Amino acid sequence: MRKSGPEKLVELEVISWGNRNGFDLTVVDTSAVWNPMANRYLSKQASESLPDLIGNHGGLSVWIELKAPGRRCVINSKSSQHQRAFLTRKIKQGCFAVVSDGEAHMRSIWEKYRQASQFERPAVLIADLPVERITKLSVHQDTASKKPR
Repeated sequence: MRKSGPEKLVELEVISWGNRNGFDLTVVDTSAVWNPMANRYLSKQASESLPDLIGNHGGLSVWIELKAPGRRCVINSKSSQHQRAFLTRKIKQGCFAVVSDGEAHMRSIWEKYRQASQFERPAVLIADLPVERITKLSVHQDTASKKPR
């Protein structure tokens, strides 16, 4: 569990939203654990692929990866590819699996999900996963052809 920072605020916000909307959510702690007997950190207690929040809503399996506000696209970084793959697998199995940066996103995607037919729901969630960024190509100008003013 995060102790502080932007993702901690997102975590509290999403859990609060979930509680108001009938979700049963649990925080997954993927950090290493200090063992005073061994005088060292022990391996992580959960796989890094697991999202930050897991739970259910009326029998529907729920998986939520949290990102700082405006940082949902981080799921496309090399270090987060395993998280994106995990969420995609869950979506294909009929679960509600998302990358969220706060209550506004959760409200929006949950409403879209609820309005979709059972067969459309996986496509709604896949479409909601942030797309990979396309880096802007730089155009080099020939400085010799520029005339000084």
